[in-house]
Amino acid sequence: PDFCRQSMVRSDDPNVQGAVAWKPWHFLLERAFAWEAGKSEVILKARQLGMSDLVARYLAYRARYGAQCGVISVGQREARDLLRRITYIERHLPRNLQVPIQVTADSIRYPAAEGAVLAFPSTEQAGISYTFNVAVMDEAAFHPWGAANYTALRPTLSAGGQFIALSTADPTLGPSG
Repeated sequence: PDFCRQSMVRSDDPNVQGAVAWKPWHFLLERAFAWEAGKSEVILKARQLGMSDLVARYLAYRARYGAQCGVISVGQREARDLLRRITYIERHLPRNLQVPIQVTADSIRYPAAEGAVLAFPSTEQAGISYTFNVAVMDEAAFHPWGAANYTALRPTLSAGGQFIALSTADPTLGPSG
């Protein structure tokens, strides 16, 4: 939560350009404290609540301290979007909190801590052969290979890792999505 409070977010207000302070809404702080305590969660969410920004902050925070983090999103574009959020967060921290990062299209590495955030699209093979400290499935209800991806991530859970699934409802899956 302290790392979150010091980070900025890209404004989506057409009248305000650039970086603005992150808003510590109560429900976001609850999630941040739960995740920091190691809690795994499956969260059904509405859009525009700041959950994707929060998970980006959490992954940056964990990777800064050596965690191996994996993100599986619906597609490659969506997976890379989460990495862009993390890069934006890192580049807009106060100078005294900035650390060296190595950014590629599909990863952000923290060389000093040997941590990383790797991003994958939901394919039949996503997450296979990796053991992450933190695994995130973003928009999980829409993953074409969600069950296979979860199976590939099970070693993360059995090794004491953390699993966070976030999703808006998919109306094609029935009344609760």
